[in-house]
Amino acid sequence: MTHRDLAPLALALVLDARLQATLDDPFHMRAARLYGFTVHDPAALASLVNGPSDVIAATDDAVRATCLGEGDDPYWLLAGPLGLFACSFDAAGLVTLGWAAPLLDERDEYGRLTTGVRPSLHPERVRIRISATVCDQGVATVLRRSDDPDAAVAIGERGEGELVDTLERLWFGDPLELALSRVTARADRSRRARHRRSP
Repeated sequence: MTHRDLAPLALALVLDARLQATLDDPFHMRAARLYGFTVHDPAALASLVNGPSDVIAATDDAVRATCLGEGDDPYWLLAGPLGLFACSFDAAGLVTLGWAAPLLDERDEYGRLTTGVRPSLHPERVRIRISATVCDQGVATVLRRSDDPDAAVAIGERGEGELVDTLERLWFGDPLELALSRVTARADRSRRARHRRSP
């Protein structure tokens, strides 16, 4: 079933809130997770963007999030068969962990602000959890930082970056073309690196 009035930000808020309530350590997950959403009440879901603080209880009957699988590389997860399966739901969601670091007034070769070094190597790095969702209305993201874990940063507009681009290509593009492009882009990575799991 396709809903024309889904709010991707509401879905991202639901996914983030459920993870925050259920993970023993909100900033440690074994791997990236891909979700499919089944929406029963779009109006109730949309009201949560500026609505109740108890997102989980308010959406129990409005939406169901089903974990479809996990993967060490979120891009391979989206480009694989589970990504195609996620497109059969009302919306899809991806949760992954990463690093954030203060940005400098410098830009990389693509014109994006940069930290000067990889965020994971920056001395002021912090762990982040990203909950991103995509549906017919676009992409939205909710971000949490380990240095302020109770504050969810909701990003309702598209944003930028490879993750957003890949989610849009998954949902609005050709899944086979996405799968082929991921194989080409990551061909230089070893099999061992692609399949390494964190403890």
